[in-house]
Amino acid sequence: MNRVLLIAFVAAAFAAACNGQPVGRKCFIPGVDVTTGGQDGGVIPENILASPALECQSRTCLHLEREGTLINGMKASTDNLCTAECSGDGDCSKVPESPCKNGFVCAVAVETGPFCCKKFCQCKDYLIIPDGGLPPPATCDPNNAINECCNLAGRRDTANAAMYPQCSGSN
Repeated sequence: MNRVLLIAFVAAAFAAACNGQPVGRKCFIPGVDVTTGGQDGGVIPENILASPALECQSRTCLHLEREGTLINGMKASTDNLCTAECSGDGDCSKVPESPCKNGFVCAVAVETGPFCCKKFCQCKDYLIIPDGGLPPPATCDPNNAINECCNLAGRRDTANAAMYPQCSGSN
């Protein structure tokens, strides 16, 4: 009997580990006021990824600009929610207390900075998702040499160091 319980416990632990990091818990980004939908009283015109966010298991908090929703002529605010890097929607395990009602999608969250062109779990409540899913931004096309994100394929290769000097020595 004890052996069966041990096997069941180990199997459950491995299954939980395969689900990725839980996302959707409310988190805090300094200077971002979710009650007004703005930063220091103004509207936030873009997505913001903040790390470290100690309240998140992944240590990453995401503020999404809500697409297509205006209240009194201003963008509606969104909650700052814990997120995690992902490779597909199945990597986005929602915590039960999440205010996100429609689940999460795995997509590029920001196009600049250290997280540029990386995919993160994003609440579907705040997005307009076209048929066929969210396409990657044009600025994240690795075949376009003008795109400067160091996270794109080939940007950190020593063979391309002259072409992308901003990426040499980057993590």
